[in-house]
Amino acid sequence: MKQYTKFLHTAVLATSALGLGAASISAGEVVPMPAPVPECGTPGWTFTAAALYLKSYQASSSESLESWEGGTYDGDFDWGFRGSIGYERPDGLFFRLVGFWWEGDHDYKYDGRDSDERFTPRVGGKTKAYSFDLLVGDTFCPTENTSIEISAGLRYAKLEQSTTWDDVNDGFGFRGTYDTEFDGWGPTLQIRTRRTLTDRWGLYADFQQSFLFGESELRDREGFFEDGDEEEFFDDKFSSDSLAAISEIRGGIEYLWGWNRIQNAYVRLGAEGQYWWVDSEDLGLVGGHLEVGFTF
Repeated sequence: MKQYTKFLHTAVLATSALGLGAASISAGEVVPMPAPVPECGTPGWTFTAAALYLKSYQASSSESLESWEGGTYDGDFDWGFRGSIGYERPDGLFFRLVGFWWEGDHDYKYDGRDSDERFTPRVGGKTKAYSFDLLVGDTFCPTENTSIEISAGLRYAKLEQSTTWDDVNDGFGFRGTYDTEFDGWGPTLQIRTRRTLTDRWGLYADFQQSFLFGESELRDREGFFEDGDEEEFFDDKFSSDSLAAISEIRGGIEYLWGWNRIQNAYVRLGAEGQYWWVDSEDLGLVGGHLEVGFTF
């Protein structure tokens, strides 16, 4: 009886194995096993640092300055900085904190004079722009040599512009300052692409768009001088809710390398442009950057 039971048990196991084998065969063909998914991205902590050299441009100007005909905005090239720290998971999902800062000088040159042509104004100022991004994104590799990062998150940005003009000559004229300030929060979307050319060289291009909601403050101070004495003075200040949009694009060439535990290291040299539109005022930044980055 025991031998019969053992034989029956063996027969059931054999039948089950044949059934599983038959399930893997359809119309005489063996069902292939799923192919392994290729790795995309480099997991670990990521760090970047970039030196920026940008020149400011402006298409519109304040109403106070527009009262002088023939004015032209002349921005200077000045240094800035952008850096980031983040973490990327083995499946390509990453988290990143990015900071940006730039500060530059500008002049406002006028060829026109006032009605009695007694003087020509001297105008100059300073612009400060900075932002912080908190991003969450994923990495995709459509081909062996191409990678695409798509991320979205939250941006905080602040733009300060201060302009001072001095029209006092021979003790007669106007002197004052015109200050604007915006700060706000809003969503941001970033797309970064990379195309390797060889084991060491590659190309890259990045685009980012942000929409911010915040508050603008304006202060206009002006004094009238006659015979060297200030005869009249007014100080206007007001604030309002404002909308801002920031567009950024950059690209260039990169050199890739690695050493020991440092992976995906690179040095990038490229050009970039930024356009800040804040409550009908605008600012453009154009120039170049030198960036280094690595994963650890």
